[in-house]
Amino acid sequence: MFIHINSYFLLMKHHTFKHLILILSLLVTLTACSTKTETVEERTFREHCQMMPDMKGCEAFKGQAPVIMNHGSMITSEEVFVVNMIPHHQEAVDTARLILAKGENPELKKLAQNIITAQEKEIAMMNQWKTQWKYSTVPAYENMMGDGSKLSGKELDTWFIHGMIMHHTGAIEMAEAVLKLHPRTEITEFAQAIIRDQSKEIDQMKKMLEQN
Repeated sequence: MFIHINSYFLLMKHHTFKHLILILSLLVTLTACSTKTETVEERTFREHCQMMPDMKGCEAFKGQAPVIMNHGSMITSEEVFVVNMIPHHQEAVDTARLILAKGENPELKKLAQNIITAQEKEIAMMNQWKTQWKYSTVPAYENMMGDGSKLSGKELDTWFIHGMIMHHTGAIEMAEAVLKLHPRTEITEFAQAIIRDQSKEIDQMKKMLEQN
């Protein structure tokens, strides 16, 4: 009797193990099928939606917790800050030009012009620092806002506001991170100006959203 019972449990253990392997294999297969490389545009749209869930087309993302990169995490030195802030600023300038060309809201156009004027000067300043201080780090920055060139009017305005709030937030995170490294005076003053000026612009854009 003992032999039969023991054989039974061995048989059950064998089948349980086989079932476990089958389940694990199925899970690996499902994970592989569901894993898809996300393009910059897809990631940008997802992050816009997670930050602004009521934006048109974002229904599929409702209920998901935001998974938005903290741009401060990339800042490991004042050099990394400067070389990555240059393309960050350039993206702001390029998208602001879209508003001047095809936007609708006069107040937003004025803000876009202010962004262009201020950040072009800062790009020139940072490029001068890059040469003067012999920076050689390759920027790791990837564009945040995607492509709004096919949009126009109110739709473009809304896209820009949503994206630029997120974009400015990223710049503030980078500025706060470099201040923790106690950089040279020029960098300190620049980072403080970014936090001050772009925080005001975020507030301004949030009020524009409330008015729409």
